[in-house]
Amino acid sequence: MGTFMGHLLPGLALTFLGLWHTINTTKAFFLNGPHKFTIRFSYKLKSPLLKLHHLEPILILSFSVFAILAQIIDSKSLRFAVELDSIEHATIFLQLIVFTIFTLFTESTQLSESMLEVSGLLVASVFGQELFLLHYHSTDHIGLEGHYHWLMQIIDAGLRTWVLFFGFPALSHMDALIGR
Repeated sequence: MGTFMGHLLPGLALTFLGLWHTINTTKAFFLNGPHKFTIRFSYKLKSPLLKLHHLEPILILSFSVFAILAQIIDSKSLRFAVELDSIEHATIFLQLIVFTIFTLFTESTQLSESMLEVSGLLVASVFGQELFLLHYHSTDHIGLEGHYHWLMQIIDAGLRTWVLFFGFPALSHMDALIGR
């Protein structure tokens, strides 16, 4: 993951899965209306050719396991190569594995709604950990990779501002910032 392709391929994979999730969430909102809408952490694939209903979490799980193995195993000599950068990258995917396994278990066994709330806490911890590692991991990156991490931190600041603005609309200084 230390190369440009090592950042591009996982980023594209997660982007496509994010687009799949966004499209299905929007579709579910318009089909159910705002009063009956509930957010899901994965959407079943409805295809007559494939019987993999839980394709999204299975792809995330398999991609995360592959990414961890790619981090801790040296591809040239096929032996363990444990370095600090590899451990940082592997912990990002390890947290994603924990979330995905729990969500896949709760959705396949159709447990209660309170277990889906635990999935929400797990996904929040995944993003929190990624933002924490993104900030402290990117201090030594230079060049295009450093700009990528800097851009991700700007997006994070924008998302936090957006959540603050819509979460607390009574804050008058937020109105002043956007020119109201």
